[in-house]
Amino acid sequence: MYNNADEIKRTMLRWLQNGGIKFSKEEVAIGNEVLFGTKMRRADLLLISGGETHAFEIKSDCDNTKKLVEQINDYVLTFNRVSVVTGPKLLNKILTILPPDVGIILVDNSDVCTIRKARKIRHLDKEYLSLFLDKATAGKLSGMSRFSRYTIGEVRQYTIKHCSYHQLCEAVYELLYKRYRTLYSNFLDETEGYAYSNDELKILCWKCYPHKLWILQ
Repeated sequence: MYNNADEIKRTMLRWLQNGGIKFSKEEVAIGNEVLFGTKMRRADLLLISGGETHAFEIKSDCDNTKKLVEQINDYVLTFNRVSVVTGPKLLNKILTILPPDVGIILVDNSDVCTIRKARKIRHLDKEYLSLFLDKATAGKLSGMSRFSRYTIGEVRQYTIKHCSYHQLCEAVYELLYKRYRTLYSNFLDETEGYAYSNDELKILCWKCYPHKLWILQ
């Protein structure tokens, strides 16, 4: 039984790399503690592959489920697929409160089992997607003239209004893939694919995003 979310995360990372979930090995990136949403939440792990994002929220034996539904409501507005990863202690509770589109993965010691596969979320929220875009990316994507004169919030709102849903989805996927592919490549070089410490997991964290840019202004 696991009492530590980091232990679960390391086990999940190895499981993903060993093909626990099918994805394109030619196009794959994995992120750790990925910032998202208007409430600045963090996805514990994010798999980026084949044009889709799959986010994982980890609940260890030390966690509770009081805010889980609220958290998942933001996840499903942002990512193509969402799964909750937990141990035996919280499994039954989580099964009763999560919507059917959300996957459930059980980690018990070193064993990982998919209890319920995550379904693809058919429509994401354009505002939540736009929060991944920096000012320059959003301005160029929307064709906004002289975007440097405006706040990042104003540029994002212009992008939401003038870009199609599919344009925004493609731009966000490309940005996330490029960002985390570099980190994931560094992680593989440093660890040969196996993380045994929190410091090694931090290689997969993107540290360069100023929080003030995250808020819609």
